[in-house]
Amino acid sequence: MRIITNRATFKKKFIRALRKFLRENFSDIYNKLEIVFVSDSTMRKYNRRFSGKNKSTDVLSFDIDKTYVIIVSVDTARKNAILYGEKFEDEVLRYVVHGILHLLGFDHKVEAFKEKMRNKEEEMMEKWKVYYYY
Repeated sequence: MRIITNRATFKKKFIRALRKFLRENFSDIYNKLEIVFVSDSTMRKYNRRFSGKNKSTDVLSFDIDKTYVIIVSVDTARKNAILYGEKFEDEVLRYVVHGILHLLGFDHKVEAFKEKMRNKEEEMMEKWKVYYYY
C-alpha cells in the first residue's frame, strides 16, 4: 500500500491509523492500493482527463493494471468537513472508503445499489471513529 501526500499535511497518527485501518478492513486489496492526495486544481485536471468534467470532485478511483488508485481532494475534504461539521480526518477517510467501495463493485448511481453502498460506507465510518478516537 502506498500513500502519496504531495503537499498535503496530515498528523502522523492519522497516516499510521489509516494504513492499519485499511489493512484490517480491506486486507484483500490492501497491497494493491495507492492513495494520492491532491489539491482541487489537480483534481480538476484528473476529473477532466478521466471523466470529461471540467470541475473538481471529492474522489476518483481506478483499477490500473491490478493497482487500485484512489485520488482524494484534500481541499474538498477540508471544505466539506467544515460544511458538514465533521473532522477533517473523518472526511478524508470517507472519501478513501468511498473510492475503495467503487473499486469493489459498489455503485451509488444505480438506484438498487445506492442504499447498500451508503450502508457499507456508514458501517466503515463507525468502525473508523471507534478505532481512531478510542
